[in-house]
Amino acid sequence: MKRVEWNAPAFEIMDAEKRSNKKRASERRLGVVFMLIKNGTIVSSSGLLKANIAIANGKIMKIADGDLSANNGNIVIDAKGQFILPGIIDMHVHLREPGAENKEDWASASKAAAHGGVTTFFDMPNNLQPITTLERAMEKLEIARKKSLINFGVYGGIDLSNLDEVMKMRDSVVGYKWYMSETTGVRKEKNGNRKGKTKANAKEKSAVGSATLILDDDDERAFYAVAPSDRLLVVHAENEEINRASKSKVSRRNDELAHADSRPPASEVAGISRTIELARKHGNRAHITHVTTSLGTILISRAKASGLANLTADTTPSYLYFTRNSMRERKDSFLKVNPPLRVETDKEFLWKALDAGKIDAVATDHAPHLREEKSKGIWEAPSGVPLLDFFMPSLLNGVAERKMTLQSLVRSTAERPAQIFGMEGRGAIREGFAADITIVDLEAKEKVKAENLYTKCGWSPFEGMELKGKVKWTVVGGQIVYDSKHGIHDGTRGEQIVLR
Repeated sequence: MKRVEWNAPAFEIMDAEKRSNKKRASERRLGVVFMLIKNGTIVSSSGLLKANIAIANGKIMKIADGDLSANNGNIVIDAKGQFILPGIIDMHVHLREPGAENKEDWASASKAAAHGGVTTFFDMPNNLQPITTLERAMEKLEIARKKSLINFGVYGGIDLSNLDEVMKMRDSVVGYKWYMSETTGVRKEKNGNRKGKTKANAKEKSAVGSATLILDDDDERAFYAVAPSDRLLVVHAENEEINRASKSKVSRRNDELAHADSRPPASEVAGISRTIELARKHGNRAHITHVTTSLGTILISRAKASGLANLTADTTPSYLYFTRNSMRERKDSFLKVNPPLRVETDKEFLWKALDAGKIDAVATDHAPHLREEKSKGIWEAPSGVPLLDFFMPSLLNGVAERKMTLQSLVRSTAERPAQIFGMEGRGAIREGFAADITIVDLEAKEKVKAENLYTKCGWSPFEGMELKGKVKWTVVGGQIVYDSKHGIHDGTRGEQIVLR
């Protein structure tokens, strides 16, 4: 289906201003339903349930296997033969606005997200002007309120100069991001040395602009500063010393695997080990993002088993689908990501760990860059790939290939993310919970084409692949934001996720 946007005011159906006080009081007593989802199968991590769902005022009001049509549903979705999932919570995206709107903005990203079944996403802080102060966090949130079609939250960044801002930002952010190594928009300098970059590093310019998060090599400062906030500390776990030593050995190479060899598996293992050590010492709610290796996954699992209950982790579709061989076959920089792609055995291990719950969640790490940028050489091209448009289909395809169960998918995309962040009333299909819902067809197939994408950067690493499993409806707060027939329902707006 070619990408479309439907601008009809589909949800101006019941205008409260036009009803009398008496009528409104009657509706409150009767529980007027704005939406009815019927004939579908509800999925949770514990099983399946064939039932109908009545929705009012953005909440799930009733779940029953009987007829709910008497509840005056104004919008009816017939989900016969389809599966009703709690909406995806994507805890790791880079939406580029403010500062790099030529790549992506909140409007285009939220459309891509809805297309991919996502109902809530959390944006990382490495913008052109890093989100390191309360003022910048509030500015970004104001943009999101005006433009995002789905629910949203933002992270605060931590650098050399803003440790006093951590507690100021607490009530406005969903968590904090700490980078143990250099990556897009992040420069790490030993002992806070702000003088120039190494010759090897100079080849890789910031892909979001000239401003960067400037970090030193004292990871402990970040853990110590964030611990009192009781907010999640999301960690990019790579060891900068190992990366720099490795880069010095391969900096003269220009083949497609040079960058991957500059950030070896040992770097991630060392970063994860350090994260575990500091989380145990300071009591942080630490979350290791985009795990790529089997050994790193084992370290996380062992730490949890030893009693480190506040440690969690995620991986992304990049590492579930693509490997070093994928880069060899493409012979370009389009699959360049940080951390880099690994080998086939790591990929298969990650699928098994995700299905077993050893890895808590899966996120996109959606990081859009333009085709002309990714067409550059392996050192000059920025790291990152856009994944929002086909997030859910990529995972449904994994279900079809028996990589994971549908119940595991729900656990890792909705239930666990909601639990990790303490998002009360979200992450499951339950009465009284927010009506954030993704309805999918497990049998439908779609070949990924650039013309079907909503992301502003206009490409996907899945292009040319046929994925089994398709998003049919994305519902946010009881409003349809996307359906596979009409496309995007523009005019809706998500809400900010505010944590306690």
